[in-house]
Order: sequence, then C-alpha cells, then structure tokens
Amino acid sequence: PIRWMPPEALKRRRWSEKSDVWAFGVLMWELWSAAELPYSFCGADCEVYELVTRDVRLEKPDGCPDRVFSLMKHCWEKDAACRPTFRMLRADLLKIYVDLAGAGNSSRSYQNEHQDGRCIVCFDEVACIVLVPCGHMCACGGCAPMLQQCPICRAAVGERVRVYHAGVAL
Repeated sequence: PIRWMPPEALKRRRWSEKSDVWAFGVLMWELWSAAELPYSFCGADCEVYELVTRDVRLEKPDGCPDRVFSLMKHCWEKDAACRPTFRMLRADLLKIYVDLAGAGNSSRSYQNEHQDGRCIVCFDEVACIVLVPCGHMCACGGCAPMLQQCPICRAAVGERVRVYHAGVAL
C-alpha cells in the first residue's frame, strides 16, 4: 500500500504508531475526496514513492474544511516525531466535529428538518427518550443509554426519560 506509506517506511522500512497516523491522514483525505485514490494522477507506485519522499503531499479536497485539511497535513509531517498521536487526533477531531455540527444548526432548525420521529442515532426505531436537561426527544431506548451528549445541541445528558405516546407501539 505505497499510497498510504510515510517516507520513513518507504525509505528505511521503519514502522511506528506515527506511520499509522500518516496512513490515517490519507484515510481522512479519501473520505473528504469521495473515495478518490490517493495520488490518482500517478500511474505507478514508483511515481508515488518519488513524490512522497520529495515532500509532495496530497492537495486539499473540494469542500474539505480548512481545519480538517490542516489536521491531515499535520499527519503528513516529514519528521514522524512531529506528527500527532492518535489521542491528539481524537481530541482535535472531536473539537472540529462539535464546531462543524453546531455551525448554523440550531436545535429548532434541526427539529423542523427531522420530523419523522425516528432515533437520530440508529434511524431504525421511534425516538421515545427525552434527554434531560435539554429536552430533545431524539433517541430510542436502545441508543439513549450510550449518549453522553445530546446529538442535537451537545448538552451533557444528565437523565433520560421515556415518553409514551397514546396509540403508538414503542
């Protein structure tokens, strides 16, 4: 998998957690580029080898937020020691997710768009659990116990209350 390998693995066959971080950066790039093959403009693996070892990196995919691409580039640092750990990546991705999920999406606008009454976690069951203190009824009985934050407003979940609807089998 040359297209996912960092320079130190290509040149010296050295592998570490930081090699996996590099590959994770390429995976993020694939996700944002709608599954395009990394370095698709290269016909052969030897061309990819030359580009990566000469510090040529993948370009920002269309529609990819700047913060996400910045994180990808951090994963592709030439010096493996300068790359983030997976713990750091998790923290950064969570911050980015919360910011992107909250940008321009109030809980009211979300509820107006999502009125079918389904659980917004699994989309299979009827939402019958109200999350307290925010009051959003957005999860089914199976998914609600897993939630630490409301998926709509990101408020911490203190309590979960089942709501029974007359005439609806839950």
